[in-house]
Amino acid sequence: MHLQSAVDQAVWVQDLARCFYFSRGERLHTENSYKFSAATIASLLRRAGLRLEKTWMDPNEWFSVVLARV
Repeated sequence: MHLQSAVDQAVWVQDLARCFYFSRGERLHTENSYKFSAATIASLLRRAGLRLEKTWMDPNEWFSVVLARV
């Protein structure tokens, strides 16, 4: 899935303590949907040289979104 910025804008991401700038019309890739366990996700991130920063899960723990950092 992608999002497209309707206007020039700055977006603050608190968990990264960083601001991201988007131009009008710029597209952002927001999602890949795969079926992985939490352990598999952690292993994939480690092998890619990333560290797991934060995980958000739905109440049933069926879905998650992860934030990874270099």
